Amino acid sequence: MKSITAVLENKPTISRKGLSLYFQLTYIPAPYTIYEGIHKLEPNHFLEIDCNGFKVKCTEIEQDLPNNLAPDLNFQKAKVLTHDLINESVESRSVADVPIGTFLSGGVDSSIVSLALARQREDKINTFS
Repeated sequence: MKSITAVLENKPTISRKGLSLYFQLTYIPAPYTIYEGIHKLEPNHFLEIDCNGFKVKCTEIEQDLPNNLAPDLNFQKAKVLTHDLINESVESRSVADVPIGTFLSGGVDSSIVSLALARQREDKINTFS
């Protein structure tokens, strides 16, 4: 944001929608920003910029994933598998000779990682937000 606003002649006006979202959510989700006329690139998208014609094209990344990766996997098995994979992933990344901590962003994923780490360790973990 700083690099964009630094090259503009005039400071952009504050977006009412962006400001409203910030007060509701304490962050501004894509494609909105705090400024009018400046937008975030949405997740799973990329920009193509034609430097000759100054054309910009925003495209969603297509993912050709099979519709049913594991046809014999019911909901209960999926919960157990997800639990095991998260614990395995956290355990493999928590080998250190210094105190370990986690950053709590306020989302579900950082809370799950912190919970998994806390259950795996005998000593308390440091958390930061």
